[in-house]
Amino acid sequence: MQRHRLSLLLLDVYVAVTALIGGLLLVADPRGTHLQLSPQVMVHGPFTTFLVPGLVLSLVVGGSALLAAILLIRGSRAGLALSGIAGMLLGGWILVELVLVRPSHLAQAAYLLIGATQLGLAIHALRHHEDPTADVPAFLAADTIALVGLSTQAQDFSHTMAEALIAHGQRVVGVHPSAAEISGLPAWPHVSAIPEPPAAALLMVPPDQAEAVVFDCIAAGVRTIWFHRGVGAGSASPRAIIAAQAAGIHVITDACPLMFLGPVTGSHRMHRWARGVAA
Repeated sequence: MQRHRLSLLLLDVYVAVTALIGGLLLVADPRGTHLQLSPQVMVHGPFTTFLVPGLVLSLVVGGSALLAAILLIRGSRAGLALSGIAGMLLGGWILVELVLVRPSHLAQAAYLLIGATQLGLAIHALRHHEDPTADVPAFLAADTIALVGLSTQAQDFSHTMAEALIAHGQRVVGVHPSAAEISGLPAWPHVSAIPEPPAAALLMVPPDQAEAVVFDCIAAGVRTIWFHRGVGAGSASPRAIIAAQAAGIHVITDACPLMFLGPVTGSHRMHRWARGVAA
């Protein structure tokens, strides 16, 4: 299932980038000279310049693919549906081109195939869509969890998280660049430096550090990564998520473990309910 989502994400990103760049170039230069196009190719259409086609290409085709990619990265089921819609929009765009723009090009056939592939992958993924929290039990069942970003400040929220995981029965190992022990917990500079490799890792680091941590987790043989998110942007970055999924690691995003460590009360109960609705 992860492979299908990753393939769909890569197609969405490719379509978004090429459509946005191509569309914006047409908007900036409606005569088409930047792309070596002539308005004469639209002789069978209603437009005399590429301004309107450029807006449609960038906003509709590129915008839908971009939004689909963002939702997929966030783990939302809506991203699968929007990816299918983006594929249909791309296919519709190419079909209109084939009718109105002469002559046709091999690239149009390639993009028509891409659109069909987006739609097919989206339909398959929707039919086999898994619970977005399906990997939570595996994470919470891990004997040892590496808490990457455990702070040396006792009042930091990472300590609340460590205490909750320990109360749940897990062994928590801190990962900190300089501290060897934090509030009685052993700490190591890297996940791969931990003598007994942990099965899971909880990332409580800024997003710009997440990708490097993921590669460290891959080297350590971590099987499940939870990108923590509470209030704010959270720890996940698109590149970090893609790297983890490409390595076959189970990924959890957009949530806090306190939403699942019983008993769930207060704001975490509300957040869990809201995430279930959004998924």
